[in-house]
Amino acid sequence: MNINQTVRIPFAGRILAIDYGSKRVGLAVSDALQMTANAFDTKMVKAGMGKLFEEIAAICQQNSVVGIVVGKPLNMDGSEGDMIKRVRKFVEGLTQHLSLPIVLWDERLTSIQAQNAIRAYGKKPSQNKAAIDKLAATFLLQSFLDSRSR
Repeated sequence: MNINQTVRIPFAGRILAIDYGSKRVGLAVSDALQMTANAFDTKMVKAGMGKLFEEIAAICQQNSVVGIVVGKPLNMDGSEGDMIKRVRKFVEGLTQHLSLPIVLWDERLTSIQAQNAIRAYGKKPSQNKAAIDKLAATFLLQSFLDSRSR
């Protein structure tokens, strides 16, 4: 599947952000006006991809989500790394469970931002991985929202 970067997410309604990882998936959701991103949840991948897709579909329905932003893992030089293949496969599966527009968005440094936020609260990142994943999704989503407000 070729993920089309020209996909448009409506400018009104909630957006779900997904920080996909091989063990955990961090989730964040915007407000309906698409001004702020809020940490939402962390889901475990080990439960199975089918179950994960069902949970994401339910979250989208319950929160009236109009589009999804998935973190695009890029190397610091902007090139695509090995993880992009997994992310694209994940997005392919997601499109089979949802009929929402899905956009890949640069996620560079979101995990670092999340780790720094955890440290600022006096906690150890190594003991708060689930929190880091949903915070990374929050930073990813806020970056996307900020780019649309310009």
